[in-house]
Amino acid sequence: MRWLALLGLFEAEAQAPARLAVFDACDDAVNTEYDLQGTTGSGAPFYKAVESDLHIYFDPSCDASTGDSRWIIDRLDGTPDRNATEDLDGNLLCSHIAYLSSSDVALPVGSTSWIMECSGSTQTLDLTLEEVNRVGYQTAPAFFCSYNCGTTRGQVTRPGKCYGTSEVFATRGVSWMLLVTRAAEAGAGQNIPPLTDEWATYSAQDMTWEGWFHVNEAPAERSMLMGTFGTNDAETLYSGLHRRRHGAVWIDPDGSVGLSSNTGTTSGFIQGPQLVDGKWHHVAAVWNQTAGGGAQIAKSFKLMHVRYSTIIGNQDMREELTARMEEAMALEANASATDVWFYYADEQIIGGEGRLLVSFVVNCPIETVDMMLARLVSSHTFENRMLWALFNVTLITNAFTGLAPVQDNVYIYDDVFPTITYVGIAHLYVDGVAFPGLVIYSPNEENIADNGQFLVGGGHQARPVDLEVANLRLWSVALTQEQLAQQAQVCQVPDSESFIGGAWPFSLHGAWPLNGNFTNAFGPFANFSEQSVWEEQLGSGYNSVDAMNYPYWKNLLTAEVVQTYTQSMYHHMSRKLGGGFVRGGVCNFNACPAISPVNACPLQRSVGFASSAECEEFAGFNFCRLAGSTRNRPSMPHLQGCHL
Repeated sequence: MRWLALLGLFEAEAQAPARLAVFDACDDAVNTEYDLQGTTGSGAPFYKAVESDLHIYFDPSCDASTGDSRWIIDRLDGTPDRNATEDLDGNLLCSHIAYLSSSDVALPVGSTSWIMECSGSTQTLDLTLEEVNRVGYQTAPAFFCSYNCGTTRGQVTRPGKCYGTSEVFATRGVSWMLLVTRAAEAGAGQNIPPLTDEWATYSAQDMTWEGWFHVNEAPAERSMLMGTFGTNDAETLYSGLHRRRHGAVWIDPDGSVGLSSNTGTTSGFIQGPQLVDGKWHHVAAVWNQTAGGGAQIAKSFKLMHVRYSTIIGNQDMREELTARMEEAMALEANASATDVWFYYADEQIIGGEGRLLVSFVVNCPIETVDMMLARLVSSHTFENRMLWALFNVTLITNAFTGLAPVQDNVYIYDDVFPTITYVGIAHLYVDGVAFPGLVIYSPNEENIADNGQFLVGGGHQARPVDLEVANLRLWSVALTQEQLAQQAQVCQVPDSESFIGGAWPFSLHGAWPLNGNFTNAFGPFANFSEQSVWEEQLGSGYNSVDAMNYPYWKNLLTAEVVQTYTQSMYHHMSRKLGGGFVRGGVCNFNACPAISPVNACPLQRSVGFASSAECEEFAGFNFCRLAGSTRNRPSMPHLQGCHL
């Protein structure tokens, strides 16, 4: 009989699930997964939560005096006494988070009625215990700090202090990074200094800008994640005199990103997702000028008796006219309104007559440009749609000239045949996903990257962005969506031999890990430097405007002034007036990080195994000081935590 009883216990243990999950508890901490730890003296299985000290066990008498047997969920220091047959927590009390009255040593799998403490009151709830099926799987060694391979299947976790020498750059909302691409940034009316040799070579080719960003807060006004706008003294988005046109990945006050090249013959805008969500995101801008696959259809017409000066002088009227024209043209060309750009010019010949030149371009993929051209050439509705857009603008009759009724004088003339231009095209990718829209530019006319400087993390009109950035790279090749998806998913920086197109000078021109410094780790570019929204005011004597003695620091956005520090470096490194490097960004390095500081990729906090032997084998791959000699590894005091 004794052997039969023992056999029954072995069968009960064998039938107990290796891992179970609890659902529907009023305490969220209870709703988690639990691993089988073995059996107690009564032969019942007992479990411990994967990430806490919660236990599930059977106790024939919770206070060692009553005969009320029950299943218990409670927090324990250590584990229940495996040899005891009553009062397994040893406190002579029936205190617990939840219990189920039962004399059955078999685990109550399924939905059963439990008594549970819920925010100070005792309630009866239907808790569900379900088996979690686990198939043995492997993961690449990561930052595992301790091993517990003595359980039924084995588990490794990272509860201790992990190694973390890598850092990321945090702007703290007051600074950004600058890559010098020319000797200086000239003001309006001055000669533009020449490009550096490295940037001249790079910007003449296809380009990919990509990096990891964690945006803490959206800017109050539009600024850049990265782009070629220039330094903080650049006055405007576009200067007709100096053709200051730039490419940029913008971030708006709502936290959304977008890609454009500023005003000029460039057209289009790509709207991306909202990034202020507490997560790291891989962002890439691709500029493909050699085989961009882009096309533009250009067309123009003139409007008789429409005064240019009235429309240009009234911003609301001009914006409404443009919006209605874009909408009408999008219908005509079967395109998106964001792919249509309109321009106006004064064609007046006789005083007071009023003539308006309307020019537009429509962006389209090269695969469909012939079809779009055919639609425009054969259209019988073009003029009616354009006039409809014009006549529906608020107070547009104020811009009409001629005899009353003035609207009867307006008509279209010099309707020019549409033409095609094959041009470069830009794309925006976030986390390897391409976002719809077209940015078309002419490489021979648009200097999107050879004016200004290259800025990261803000800087447009001295507007910083509160973010963290890691692993920024500049490629001289237009990476494909598949290649970028690989960059966004791979959790290790590739070896130089595996760079797409081969090592520099074939593709990679710069790689900044930003792990404690601004040094370029690969390629010909110089190092990044930090710029702050705080600018040093140099001079002698007293500045009556700011009521400060020279030298002092002034905030370019708020006009706040502070007296200079003894050394300017102290200013730049202060938390108030400059950015700095932080360990792992949002990760807490007093415990194991949830995100790798090396590449901003997520890390699993634990991994289960099909057997204890598999766990031991996995542990042998890792070099962990916490394990010490028990893993046949020497204990080295200079090592902190785990190393591969």
